[in-house]
Amino acid sequence: FNRKGYATLAICSHCGHTFQCPRCSVNLHFHYQTAVLACHYCGYSIAVPSICPECNSGYVRFQGAGTEKLESELFRIFPKARISRWESGMQLAYDSADIFIATQAAIRHCQRRFSLVAVLAIDNALNNVDFRSSERAFQTLTALADMAEREMIVQTNMAGHYVLEAVASRNPGLFYAEELRQRRQLLFPPYRHFCFVKVRAAIEEKAASAARSLFEALAAAQKPAGVSVMAVSPAQVPRLRGNYYWQILLAAKNAQRMSDFLKKELKIFRRSGIIVTVDMDPE
Repeated sequence: FNRKGYATLAICSHCGHTFQCPRCSVNLHFHYQTAVLACHYCGYSIAVPSICPECNSGYVRFQGAGTEKLESELFRIFPKARISRWESGMQLAYDSADIFIATQAAIRHCQRRFSLVAVLAIDNALNNVDFRSSERAFQTLTALADMAEREMIVQTNMAGHYVLEAVASRNPGLFYAEELRQRRQLLFPPYRHFCFVKVRAAIEEKAASAARSLFEALAAAQKPAGVSVMAVSPAQVPRLRGNYYWQILLAAKNAQRMSDFLKKELKIFRRSGIIVTVDMDPE
């Protein structure tokens, strides 16, 4: 379960206004213990409002579940249990509780095993738009399975997914064969290299205009064999910490040829107030 806070969305049930970070294009998360709405990207936070700023009604509600809400539900179900919630940055005392609630960061920091490991909402990870979502879900579940002394329970509506079948049968070969089959069919890595050319600006129109101009220049330029300029679009999170992001996707069979092509073309691209970065084979 990889959502910090109590709820992932604060919304007015009267007018539909959602509370978003003014510096990032993401919803603010409700944190019950500190009574704030917070952005998990830039750290911006405000006190929990009792009145909607759009319609002045008092119908602000919270939706979605985070680790704090899970903690409150477990206290209700197991009133006599010692329950401890652990997130990145917290100290984990292994003997302090009967039930531990943790985000995915526990995999990197936890040094012990548990009699039972329960994984909630794994479908969110499996349905992520990133082509590596299945690979990352498999890595996470395999690590969590190693932490389970007796049993691991996974909440899912996709029990027949090859990732879950591979983890349940302890058969990584099943996962690798199906994942590589799909990637070969779609020409995803490792059968091609991907590259994001990222354009950043403090003004939205500047970022969009520069990204489109650069895309057109790259598409019209003489390219080495096997290099393709595929698409231009806003980044998955279009605004972060007050800056707007666009990205251009390129693909190639040979990473060095793509790198040489970009070095040559980016030397002649200049725009005031624009920062361009290159992410080769992005993680």
